[in-house]
Amino acid sequence: MKLILEGYPYPSGALDGVLKGFELLENKAGQVALDYVGYCFSQEIRDCVFFLPKVLLDEKDRVLGKYRPEALIDADSDQIAKEDKDFLYRFSLWIYRTVKEFRRLNPESSVTYEKSFSRLDSSKRSVSNTLLDIVLSLLRFHQENRNWVMFTLRNMHSGHGKINWHRTITKQQPIFQNGSPIYLNPTVRRKQINYDEELFVIFFSILRYIKVEYGFSVGIDANYDLITGKEFTHWLKHYGTVRLQKIKHRYFSDRARLLWQFCHDFFALSESIHSAQQNTDYLMVKDFNIVFEAMIDELLSDKQVPAGLKEQADGKIVDHIYPYESLVSPEDIYYIGDSKYYKIGHQVKGGSRYKQYTYARNVIQYNLDLLLDTSSGTSALRYRDELTEGYNITPNFFISAKLDDTLDYRADNLIHRKDEDRMSHHFQNRLFDRDTLLLSHYDINFLFVLALYAGANDLKKAAFKENVRQKFRKEILQMLVGHYDFYTLKVEERADFTARVVQNFKLLNGKIFCPDTGRQEAILALEKGSQDAKADILRQGFIIEPRSILKSVS
Repeated sequence: MKLILEGYPYPSGALDGVLKGFELLENKAGQVALDYVGYCFSQEIRDCVFFLPKVLLDEKDRVLGKYRPEALIDADSDQIAKEDKDFLYRFSLWIYRTVKEFRRLNPESSVTYEKSFSRLDSSKRSVSNTLLDIVLSLLRFHQENRNWVMFTLRNMHSGHGKINWHRTITKQQPIFQNGSPIYLNPTVRRKQINYDEELFVIFFSILRYIKVEYGFSVGIDANYDLITGKEFTHWLKHYGTVRLQKIKHRYFSDRARLLWQFCHDFFALSESIHSAQQNTDYLMVKDFNIVFEAMIDELLSDKQVPAGLKEQADGKIVDHIYPYESLVSPEDIYYIGDSKYYKIGHQVKGGSRYKQYTYARNVIQYNLDLLLDTSSGTSALRYRDELTEGYNITPNFFISAKLDDTLDYRADNLIHRKDEDRMSHHFQNRLFDRDTLLLSHYDINFLFVLALYAGANDLKKAAFKENVRQKFRKEILQMLVGHYDFYTLKVEERADFTARVVQNFKLLNGKIFCPDTGRQEAILALEKGSQDAKADILRQGFIIEPRSILKSVS
């Protein structure tokens, strides 16, 4: 197995023996970099080549913190630790499954490149699969049906080596010693391959070939004399399909017939590879950032949002947007996200931040246009409070990939990068002003995203979507609490709350927002340490009580 890192500048000549047939363009420094992620099988080198995403690279261009990409070109090298080989092998397969799922969900995408060997299946129908598709089917069957295979083999061998006394007594003359008969050559059941075992011998022979030839990690459970060497080469060229067709009638159970089909597919494809003029098959994508964006969008956003929100009027396209519970009111508000596909630890640049602020301004204006256009008949989310003229807070965030330190695929490990929190504003101490915009940044475990996206399990996706939306809301609220003190603003009993707010509009502008339309109280947000502002509001006869905006967060 060969491994190439996306975008990494390899020295001139380092890839010549690996990527025969590819057009390798050198830069001025004589380096070669390939912007692909996915899989390719090369007939010329008789091996699988995986193009892995640059998210594996740290700031020092090391993989797993210790390997330069040049050292991983030959993934079977003894210089790579076994546990690292196991990880890279598994990671490569997840990448392939991810690209395949992206292809399924986005069949019209222009960033996907696919070419597979054509062959005939057992029903003489023309089908197309990459070699890796067939290999993965065999490996998956081996993993999921291990107990069934061993149980079947145990039953086949039960009684082997036991003495058949009936045949021994009727066919042999004993000798007597001390009055007891002794049979020198008792008849026993011979331990030989049963015809029913032939399919398992073929199956394990294929697994051994996959392990030896392509470096895939697979254990061989049975102790058989397997088909190897020149004999197996003969099977690959033609004999495999012929022999499997002859024994097809022996198998009736669903699992045995499925195993037969996978074995037949493997030899049929191998025969096609040997006879075809085509010498490669591949499934790759260029610009993997588009795939990463699609992965996060599938796991986070709503599939259907009103026209004009994702594709905005000024030509900008929002990566992720979805309505969810507001930070300070019971209504929904739009959450706006942007995927950042970087190497590990990369910082967001200034231009990306300004673009993200523009996304938020466009979403706010979109809803205000609906609010003002009473003839549209379309309801808008309540971004502006008519009494206070305060604006609801628009959650806005970046999300980027990181490699989990424990290389765990099961936990999302969503981390808030607090050092990259930003706020854009025109006035100090006006959280509820239209031009006060927040921006936060989160890292998510790339391995978790891979497994969840490629697994195509809608129930798990839905559970994660609700969970991660709660996490984003909680983290943004905690960010606000770190910068602002929140209060409930009221007036004394029988006083006119609306009139008091109108009279003190300039004092309160941008500092308060009514969480509902009852208008008997408002949320007051003051920057920490704003004692003078608080005293000015108290002098106008308002009652100020501490308020916890985190009480709704578990």
